[in-house]
Amino acid sequence: MLPIVLSLFYAYLAYQKNIADGFWALGHQLQCTPYGILAIIVGEYMYFTLYLEYPCLFVISICTVVYHYGLLLLRINTALKEKDIFTISEKLAELFIVYNAIEKKIRFLTQTLSTSLLILVLICSCNLFTLISYCQGRKLTPFVIFDLCSIGLTGLLMLFSLTVSCSRIPEYMMRIKATADILMDNHVLSDLECSKSMNLLKRFAKKDPIYLTAGGILNFKKRFLLSAFGTLFTYGLLILNINRIS
Repeated sequence: MLPIVLSLFYAYLAYQKNIADGFWALGHQLQCTPYGILAIIVGEYMYFTLYLEYPCLFVISICTVVYHYGLLLLRINTALKEKDIFTISEKLAELFIVYNAIEKKIRFLTQTLSTSLLILVLICSCNLFTLISYCQGRKLTPFVIFDLCSIGLTGLLMLFSLTVSCSRIPEYMMRIKATADILMDNHVLSDLECSKSMNLLKRFAKKDPIYLTAGGILNFKKRFLLSAFGTLFTYGLLILNINRIS
């Protein structure tokens, strides 16, 4: 739906400005005839589908899967906060088995999405660097500005969504560790009958958080956004002032 709306808006701009776009007409100047408008619509639709829709669909799919795993982790954390969880060791043992199963699936998910996440991060970075590089003292037409704003905004939203979504899993696992530590502190002087529950809580507390990675190069943490935007800001200043430097 989004590529259709954007391509129609692009064609509307061309029609209002009475400007022909020979790029999608393979160099032929069709002017603003119905054939020229149709060529613009078809060309822009393919462009926005390839550069916007497909990456966005991948990002939405990944965020949805990660969100569901995050809900499972939150349920475990909520179950650990129940009042009788420490006294009923069988219930705690069952919860630990479920947590182990979820952990295995998250590790498999991390391995499966590693390459895809790396490609998506590269796409977002290329879109943002393209936007910055085209701003280097050039006279931009409304059509170029429209395309650049589209890919730049999409790249920014994709990078933000991936980072925030993927950082939730280690965050929720850290919450489970913190809850287990609190339970152990509260029951450290309990009777020896609760030793089984205490051992299970220690196993919970020893679990390390799992970070989703992009090709093993970077871990998705919220602070990654700060470093990424800082890098883009730095390169943006260098590109915008390259003429002054030279």
